[in-house]
Amino acid sequence: MLQYIFILVLLATIYLAVRGIFKPGCALALVWSTYTLEQFLQHSHPFFVSNGKLINIGVIAVAALSLFYLMLKGKMKWLKFSRPHMWWASLIVLAAVSYFWSVSPTSTLDQLKTHLPYIVGFCIIAPYCATDEKQINMAITTTIYFGGLLLFGMLFCNYGARSVILVDTAYETLTGNPLAVATFGGYVSICAIFSIYSNTKNVIGVGIKLIIAAVALYAIVRSGSRGQVIAVGLSCLIWVPLTAQMAVKNARLFAVAAVILIVAGSIYFIQINEDISVRWSSESMRNSQFGRFSMATQMIGETYDAGAFAWLFGIGNSASFKFFNTYPHVVPGEIIAEEGIVGFVLFMGCVLTAGVPGFRVLRLKSCTRMTRVNLGAMMSLFTFQLILSFKQGSMLGSVGLFSMALCIGLVSERILATKRREKRVSMPMPHLHSLPQHFTS
Repeated sequence: MLQYIFILVLLATIYLAVRGIFKPGCALALVWSTYTLEQFLQHSHPFFVSNGKLINIGVIAVAALSLFYLMLKGKMKWLKFSRPHMWWASLIVLAAVSYFWSVSPTSTLDQLKTHLPYIVGFCIIAPYCATDEKQINMAITTTIYFGGLLLFGMLFCNYGARSVILVDTAYETLTGNPLAVATFGGYVSICAIFSIYSNTKNVIGVGIKLIIAAVALYAIVRSGSRGQVIAVGLSCLIWVPLTAQMAVKNARLFAVAAVILIVAGSIYFIQINEDISVRWSSESMRNSQFGRFSMATQMIGETYDAGAFAWLFGIGNSASFKFFNTYPHVVPGEIIAEEGIVGFVLFMGCVLTAGVPGFRVLRLKSCTRMTRVNLGAMMSLFTFQLILSFKQGSMLGSVGLFSMALCIGLVSERILATKRREKRVSMPMPHLHSLPQHFTS
């Protein structure tokens, strides 16, 4: 069965790669699926193990070619920076120049080099693939169906305790990253849940999307990723009712009930599965989170002891590798310690300048249903990533969070600018007889 799904996924990937050059929405969906697609292909065929960077480079190349095609056609004359871009770019520049005062400059440089290709691909190229509402809808639709196929294939892979086994020989065992699969499962489930409200009358379509959402949630649970289950539930509970109420009349109560039912079903499945329920014990969750926050607290303590300059600008990006040989797994705490108060202000600026305009657009009564549903999904994905930033990843590695913030910034600012122009055009011109005489003589 796995080989048949592998062939389908490979053909679908090739099709989307070609189509993505001319349809930026497809390219954006491929970028979102990168890490899970890489693991599935590596598990299914040794060629992708020995050529591990092929998928990552190929996906980013498709997105870049898509932008080049748009410029060639005159649909995009330049890369316009939104407000979140300004805050994010300033934070990245601060992280880079912190090399000069970092307590571990080697770690700073190494981590910058490691993450630079992903920063370029996810945060500089990918957001511009959200060129208009049609392409955003294409990205979300592609994520639902291609992502559903990909996660369905993951069910047939061989697993270790939590991770997909990529290589298993007498000499070595190589496993994938369960958090990457779980995060993509969150993307697919959120997109599927929101997409239901774009056309509630299509019963078959609604049924298929619910099945895909269930498969995606199972993939999250199977990976043992507790934070992703909680983050999906919270982000949907915040944004689905608001989006549903505005998109479909009298839908808020149904939306809340649906989210509660989905989360309750996931928790019930966890409880009856002994292998997974161990990770969900209160002691296990408490110990894991305590370990993360204790690292972040220690890093902030190191910054405090370093003096006033460090309070403002931190002790250098990736300085945590000097103390723990890893990152603290709490991104806001890491930023306070490594980029200081200035870095944290820049981080919050990026978050707020994406979230506030996005919320304003969702409140507009003049938005089409498709625009509202798709932007609601993006706001939920952004919230999902923001919640995860408190339990996994580093600032440089949080490309999913910043990429979504930049997408929302570009989309919401474009919509709000269009509404302002429409408002100016619709304003009545003063009649000549109402003007003072010296203007009419």
